[in-house]
Parts: sequence; C-alpha cells; structure tokens
Amino acid sequence: MVYHILVASYTDAVWTLAFNPSKPADSALSLSSSLIVGHHPSWLERHPSDPTLVFTGLEQGDGRLLALKYDIGSGLGRIIANVSSGGKDPCTILSSDKELFVGNYSSGTVGVFSLSLSSGTINLKEAQPPLQFSGTGPCAERQEASHPHQIYLVSHQSKSGTAASAEVLVPDLGADTIWRLNKNSDGKWEQKEALVFEKHRGGGPRHIVIHAEIPLPIPADLPPLTMTAAELLLPPPNESFPSPLLYASCRNDTRAHGDLISIFSALPSEDKTGNHQNLTLEGSVQTGLTHLRGFAFFGPDDRYLIAGGVQGGGVKIFERVDGGRGMKEIAHLPARDGGVGLAPTSFLCL
Repeated sequence: MVYHILVASYTDAVWTLAFNPSKPADSALSLSSSLIVGHHPSWLERHPSDPTLVFTGLEQGDGRLLALKYDIGSGLGRIIANVSSGGKDPCTILSSDKELFVGNYSSGTVGVFSLSLSSGTINLKEAQPPLQFSGTGPCAERQEASHPHQIYLVSHQSKSGTAASAEVLVPDLGADTIWRLNKNSDGKWEQKEALVFEKHRGGGPRHIVIHAEIPLPIPADLPPLTMTAAELLLPPPNESFPSPLLYASCRNDTRAHGDLISIFSALPSEDKTGNHQNLTLEGSVQTGLTHLRGFAFFGPDDRYLIAGGVQGGGVKIFERVDGGRGMKEIAHLPARDGGVGLAPTSFLCL
C-alpha cells in the first residue's frame, strides 16, 4: 500500500509525499507533488465528513483561509476557496461539519465561519465577529500579547452516553491561559471561562489533548536546555498499542542527536514521595531533526509516525515498537540541496 501524506510548511506550498512501507528505507519515502498556495501554509485540517477537503491558513499580515480539494488516489490537490481569516498570521484551524474556527496568532483572535458544501463547491462565510482575547506573560519575547495557538473541540457526554454539549478550548501562548468557549442563547460562540496557569507563568500553553476529560497541556518536565515543546498527540489505545501514551515533540535541542520525541504514560501514578501524577516519562527518541514541530500518526493501529525538521534533517517516518514506548526509523527523505528543503510544520495522511 502507498500512503499519500500532505505536508504543511514554512514555504509557499503544501507538499504531497508518497510512502511505500514495502520499499527499502532509502527509497520508501518520496516527494510526489506540490500545490503552490501562498506564504507559509503551516497548519492542515481535514473536514470531518469529507476526507478530500482540507483547510490551511497563510501566516501573513493579511491572513488567508484556504480550502483545498485532494484526490485520495494520486495526492494531487487544487484550491477551491480563499477568504480572509479575519486577522494576522493564522496558525491553527478546527473544522466541524458546519463550522470552521481559525486562530490568528498575531491578532489574538479566533474567527468563526459557517461552512456548507454543495455539488463539489464550498461556501465559507464569517458567522460572527472574531473573538478577541487579551493577556500577557513574563516572557517578553513571546508573551507581549495574546497568541492563540490551537483550537480544540470537546464533546461532553450526558449520563445516557449521548453528546449533550460541546465547548471549544483555545490554548493562548501569550497569556498563559486556556480560553473556554461556549455558545450563548443566540447560537454565537463566546468566551465563558478560562484556565489560567498561575503557578507556571511564562510557559505559554501551545497545544493540549484531552484524556479522560482531563486537559493535558505540554508537559513541564521535558528535557532542559533551550528546548520548547511543540506538538502533543495522544493516539487512542488499540490492540497493538493498548496503553495510553502521550507523545511530545521537543524542538531546538542543541545536542548532536537532534530534537527529541518524548513519550509519556498517561496512566495515573505516584512518584517516589507518594504524590499523584498524571504523566510518567517512558522514554525519548532521538530524531536527528532540527526544529521539530508537528508530527502525525497514521497506518494500521497508528503504527507509523511522520515528523520533519523545519531547519534541517528532512522528513522521517518511524515505526512504534515496545508497545509504543519506543520508535525505530524506517524511512528518510533528506533535506534538499543540504538546506531547509520542505520546511515541514505539520502533516496529514490522506
């Protein structure tokens, strides 16, 4: 089987890679095609009901929100919509069946769009004025203002097991806050509550995942140096990998082995002093990548993980081993011409 994987980037293109796990490691991963879209399409989001429909944002002063249509078999894509994101430097997108949210990093806003599909066409329309957030933190370089960095949908279950309500969580790197959004009586989204990281000021929550209704922000006990965490993924347990494990990319490691992927057990435990903790470090994988940001799981039972270095090392695919507590490299697409190459920031498997 050949997998087609889309690569968001700090270039002007969304790239398509082809991965054939039956080939040798030095030829299993190749560049298949590219779609020129504009400045820094750094995030990819798939429509939940139409796997051929993908959204990206252009990180620029006049932020743009694009809808892309892909052929699953070939990995070839085209632009089918291009509208204003309602702010500056959109870096994160969330899509439901009928709504689309976009986080504008430099504006400190989240735009809300209505989304409708008809006969192969798409209509994106601003559903309400952008939600404006405010706040600062002690790290002057990154926290001089609000910086939404992810939009995460949470569906709350009723006692009968059906979906009773939904809310949207927005980690704000600039304000050391996770904003909680709910719909008001008029059906408009508004900020209701906030989770403020008073004891960890300056950390700047970037991404979160939800585990057993508990929000898990980027762990604070990642390896030291000048490293900062980027992506968080908590793949659902399955027959091949039954334990809940949290994976975090750790960028800007100055050591020769490149950036790490840290792996945590998400099962509650106690430390040596008897204190309760939700995360236990199980191991770290040396990737050989420079400035590792996003990565993605794919394949049977989420067996494979694809990651890339924005500033060097190319793109690599790893296979999970030891029940998911370790990974081995099985494919590598080097950076082109010894330079940055694809400058990958996130991935999506068609």
